[in-house]
Amino acid sequence: MSDGRVRRDASPYLTSLDGSAAERVTAMEWGRHLGRAFGASGAISALRYYEEVGWVSEAVKETMADYVRGLPLDALESDPEYEPELSSELDDLGDSPFDAHAKSLEYVAAIANDNITHQLATISGSAAAREAAAAAGEFEEDIPEPAQAAARDEDEE
Repeated sequence: MSDGRVRRDASPYLTSLDGSAAERVTAMEWGRHLGRAFGASGAISALRYYEEVGWVSEAVKETMADYVRGLPLDALESDPEYEPELSSELDDLGDSPFDAHAKSLEYVAAIANDNITHQLATISGSAAAREAAAAAGEFEEDIPEPAQAAARDEDEE
């Protein structure tokens, strides 16, 4: 990718939202989480980031962006007091700048009907690779932070 971000070569983890009732409910909860954690434009920016790192496909990103855009305005206001409740596997990330992203990963895994522990094993392996690349000066990553103003792309999304 031209902006310095590294994209993994594997296909996205969550490739579709099949439309089952349970999946739609979970996706809407995830949309509300994104709104509270990042605000309206930050939620869209976070979804773009999740696509870039391979958590979701372009189709899932677009569907989730539509869900986020359909939420009421009060659900899209960033809440600086918002602290997502994380599962025990991700509890160590609580109160960190990444807790909102960790909660998003929980939603992705739930929609994919997968166990988050399995995904953590995969992520920890790639995290070690990123740390080695960063130490060698070969890796830059721009991770959106909660309540961070979103950069606009050429489409002004």
